[in-house]
Amino acid sequence: MNEVTTETKANNNAGLMIFGILAILAIAAIGAYFYMNTDATMEETSPAVARVNGEEISQGEYERSVTQITGVYATQGADPSDPNVIAAVKEQALNTLINRRLMASAAMDANISVDDSEVEAEYQTVVTSLGSEEALATALSENNMDESNLRSEIRTDLLINKYLETKLGISSIAVTDEEIETAYETAASSSVSTEEIPALADVRDLISNQLLSEKQQVAINAELERLRQEASIEVLI
Repeated sequence: MNEVTTETKANNNAGLMIFGILAILAIAAIGAYFYMNTDATMEETSPAVARVNGEEISQGEYERSVTQITGVYATQGADPSDPNVIAAVKEQALNTLINRRLMASAAMDANISVDDSEVEAEYQTVVTSLGSEEALATALSENNMDESNLRSEIRTDLLINKYLETKLGISSIAVTDEEIETAYETAASSSVSTEEIPALADVRDLISNQLLSEKQQVAINAELERLRQEASIEVLI
């Protein structure tokens, strides 16, 4: 058993650990809903892998997190059988769950709530992304879930998003033209490619989105570090 108060290394990888938080309304986020859930029997009998302020994270949750993050690594060209990749996946899988639990708890402590109408709107987005209620029901069944499981996970993610907005003003973070131009000039001057460098106008949006993502992530990293320092986190594996 390890008592953890900070996880600087984990926060450096927060992009993977909290993937889905900022992009929760994206269609691809449905995968994040699926891996976080299972049937009640499995959760009741599954041993804990960690405790966050006394609240347990189960082995079942951890194993689904490992599966999801392994898939992310595979899409990036990593070898899932590589021992170093396996170790990194396991570390990030656990910290993904810890970070979500920390932020959801912080949101509730701040009296942030999510209305049923908000959950319903996001639920309908998921239905639309899959084409029909029947297609969603099939997908849920294949992942040992039901509608109530999905709605619960949607509520948690919306709660975290509200916390990020209330606490960090995440949507108000902006990128200046100067920052975009500096990033473009730096990339252009350091490029070793023989291909013609695209004009700034052609890549401005791409650069802007990347810089914005980086700025948001810096803010989230700092908040996660603060929450971890104040929390009691026991790692049991």
